[in-house]
Amino acid sequence: MEIPHINQFKNKAEKLPQIDFLDDKLKLSLSIDPEAATYLPKIEDIEFETKKEKYRVLLGNINQLSNDEINIEIKGMLEADEDEKDLFYSEGVEHVSPNIGAIEKWVKSIQDAVPEYQDYHFVGDVHTHPVRINELDEGSRPCDPSIGDFNDIISEYNNGNLSADKPFIFCIAGKVDEQMIYAFYRFIKKDNKYMIEEIEQK
Repeated sequence: MEIPHINQFKNKAEKLPQIDFLDDKLKLSLSIDPEAATYLPKIEDIEFETKKEKYRVLLGNINQLSNDEINIEIKGMLEADEDEKDLFYSEGVEHVSPNIGAIEKWVKSIQDAVPEYQDYHFVGDVHTHPVRINELDEGSRPCDPSIGDFNDIISEYNNGNLSADKPFIFCIAGKVDEQMIYAFYRFIKKDNKYMIEEIEQK
């Protein structure tokens, strides 16, 4: 049976079902184009000393599999040129600061200018955690969200840059025993409280 692929953003005139991406009952899975996966950020050894984090924008598409099941397909990564990064995000020590509003306009300008990228929508971001496993509490992973990550994203929902009717996932990249590990997350809202949920990768 052919699975219908519904692009939520392709044609605003289309009557598409409203999706609440913060609904904890919504089943959300993730798939990554193999070529796009090669552009996920890597942690260099020197960054364990400097603690400077890297940031990338996740570009993708929405596939509605059923009334309560969504797959987000990651199709590409976006990195600003060095002299333009401050327009969209800053990469600092143990912290990254994206300007979500500016990033959305940036992605839209690319879509408008390059027809091949019409289906490459802003769906989230990824940043690195250059921390050694022996620097963490027992049972923690380098790719676990920090309190700062949690609070920063909640602030974006509270100020309206992010909203329940648009997808937003985030990935944290860590490195253990020379092996990069990537964990993807979504926010859900339950009993009027924001929570983080790890996303299954297909």
